[in-house]
Amino acid sequence: MTRSPMNQTRDHAPAPAAGDREGSATGRETPPRDRYINRELSWLEFNRRVLEEAANPHHPLLERLRFLAISAANMDEFNIVRVAGLMAQHRAGIKTVSDDGLTPAEQLAVIRVCIGALMQDQQDCWRALRVELRAAGIAVVDPSELTATDLDALAERFMSDILPILTPLAIDPAHPFPFIANRGTGLALQLHDAERNRDLDVVVLLPAQIDRFIRIPGPDARFILLEQVVLLFIDRLFPKPFRLAGYGLFRVLRDSEMEIDEEAEDLVRTFESALKRRRRGGVIRLTVNGGMAPDLREFLRGRLAVAPDDVFVREGLIGLVETKRLIVDERPDLERPNGVWDLGSAEASELAKLAETTYRDVNIGLANQFARFADLAAHPLKHRRRQRGDDRPDEVG
Repeated sequence: MTRSPMNQTRDHAPAPAAGDREGSATGRETPPRDRYINRELSWLEFNRRVLEEAANPHHPLLERLRFLAISAANMDEFNIVRVAGLMAQHRAGIKTVSDDGLTPAEQLAVIRVCIGALMQDQQDCWRALRVELRAAGIAVVDPSELTATDLDALAERFMSDILPILTPLAIDPAHPFPFIANRGTGLALQLHDAERNRDLDVVVLLPAQIDRFIRIPGPDARFILLEQVVLLFIDRLFPKPFRLAGYGLFRVLRDSEMEIDEEAEDLVRTFESALKRRRRGGVIRLTVNGGMAPDLREFLRGRLAVAPDDVFVREGLIGLVETKRLIVDERPDLERPNGVWDLGSAEASELAKLAETTYRDVNIGLANQFARFADLAAHPLKHRRRQRGDDRPDEVG
């Protein structure tokens, strides 16, 4: 049996340099690594078990697809909150060790290895599910498989629904790089203007209001990716003399960790400010498709200010969370009837344990936060005195 990435990386975790840890400076004995499990790596192992359910042949096909989408959504959330938090610690120069003896920088190094392996397994799972879905009558087709009738229908859909909301943005000194929202997906295009003999870099963001998988009209459940439709009719967006010289798909994840000052006097304003910062957090992960030219990939990386270690090149589907769009209503035979599980099965027992653990961990954290906020709202004077560092009563009047 293949060992998990967490176990492999724990065996080869980088040794800390002398003076890098607060424990060595204070004389505090660092606990042995093998006595603790790192919280972040443990979470990645949990998400791996979610992904394993997508490969479980005892589940109906669309349930397995749902597990894949859940695993991908979990990975996004892990990156924009937990990984973002570690990156912030690393940037701030914090070298405090975790209970398992790793600094934020060391945790990031191990996490990147685990994430890379898990993302590759997700792609492998998607390729296998795509074959099974086609055999079951739900096909994700490539442009080469389209008939003339298909192309006519897609051209009409492109002109009526997609083209009006596409906004191509030229990237040059006169046009700054556009803001790309968290989980935003786009096409980076290299165009050549034959008349002026010049090259032009363009970004076309895929509209979130259009489903990523576009259903092709007809009696069968056949889908094609939105980005492939845009590329099929790119000449409608960039007519002659422009010619498409190169392209690539990319997706960004932004820092969405929220830092709340629990002692703030105006919690509403504090939350409003935090939410605004969250929407425009820095890019912490850039994923690009394997066919993107290296110079185009480097162009994106530089404009988005992403570290080289945080650029992931993937062969396959970028944004696997969107595969949930393939769960069609007319195929209840490929889903679990009414969402009912055999509660006596081993799979249901394992999932119940995972759900209980996750529910407990999440709700303990939320309960603690809400308890502090409720106490602050109920006893504002007590918190003011705590801020002053004394127990004197506040003056009234």
